[in-house]
Amino acid sequence: MKKNEISASSNQRKSFLSLNNHGDDSIVNLLPYKKCSEQGIIRKANIEYPQTPSKDLYQVFLSIKSTDLDSLNEGELAEWADTYTAINRVFSHPLKLVSLSRQAKATEPLRYWTQVNKAATNELAARNDIDRNLQIRETSLEVIDRLKSLEQTNTDLKFYFQITAKSKDELFKLVRIIKQVGGTKFGLDIQNKVEVTAILKRMANMNEEVV
Repeated sequence: MKKNEISASSNQRKSFLSLNNHGDDSIVNLLPYKKCSEQGIIRKANIEYPQTPSKDLYQVFLSIKSTDLDSLNEGELAEWADTYTAINRVFSHPLKLVSLSRQAKATEPLRYWTQVNKAATNELAARNDIDRNLQIRETSLEVIDRLKSLEQTNTDLKFYFQITAKSKDELFKLVRIIKQVGGTKFGLDIQNKVEVTAILKRMANMNEEVV
């Protein structure tokens, strides 16, 4: 391979990381990814045709809703298994199931309790119902501290379907098919660019301890 071809290949990998991912560039640059949209649609080089852009592949990660199978009764467990079987019967393209341990996130609860705290603080500034709003503010601060501690110390096991296609149109068609069959039971939400970057980083460092 010529020197300029090596440089071009390197630039293609780096172009994927023209995004603010807080220092993860060195991890994802090692992978054959060219671009990721804000919505999480990935464009990657085809390893069989690395110098042929028209042969590039498109990819998404679909998160799978966590389910405690041990807590399901026999009917619910059978329904869950039937849905998974139906996905594999209907979905004729290669379907990769990815499982990753990820640092726990409490984004929505943190957002809610931060808003509660802000509202109580505003009420106190206006001298409204002081005793009640003091209690609300104190409670919200305690909950926020616990949630932040949980994020720092706990990990979750996350599951994703990785779907790859030869074009965007084909990719969207495959996503529609799998969501029609299993969307209700499994959730199957497309992961955005921020989540994709975290997933790829974790996949490239499977032996790294989650902290």
